[in-house]
Parts: sequence; C-alpha cells; structure tokens
Amino acid sequence: MKWLDSFKKALIENDYESMEKLLVDIPKFKDPKEQKEVLNLIVEAKKVVKVEKDKTLSQIQKIIQTKNFLTQKDGEYSFDMSF
Repeated sequence: MKWLDSFKKALIENDYESMEKLLVDIPKFKDPKEQKEVLNLIVEAKKVVKVEKDKTLSQIQKIIQTKNFLTQKDGEYSFDMSF
C-alpha cells in the first residue's frame, strides 16, 4: 500500500498511532498534485488531533473538578481518596 493510501486510511479511521508512524517517514513526492494532496491531508490530520486533544483536556478538567468536589474538607461531602 502506498504511503498516501495508508495515511488516508489512518486519517479516516482516526488511527493516531499509524498517522504518527507515517509522519515520521514521509517520502518525497515529485508530482505537485500529490504534494498538495499530502499537505492537505496533514492539515486535516492536525485539525482532527486538535479536536481530540481538546476533548481529552475537557474530560481531564471535569475529572479534576469532580475530585475536588468529592475531597473538599469544608463541605458536607467528604470523600477521602487515600488508600
């Protein structure tokens, strides 16, 4: 399978690990049409990764807020998370 096809597949499937491996070893494309396509796919992959990164950050923030709520000392609720 060609690099371009492999990258398209990884992008469609949101396979971040495969995208990362492919981006480490990008072949040289001589055809200007392929060069433009590769550039556009990389830009699109960057957008997809940013969306996923933002979702993860939001989830982490919600977990931290929940942990802080459950471990507050002054409130009625106190959930000691030390084991």
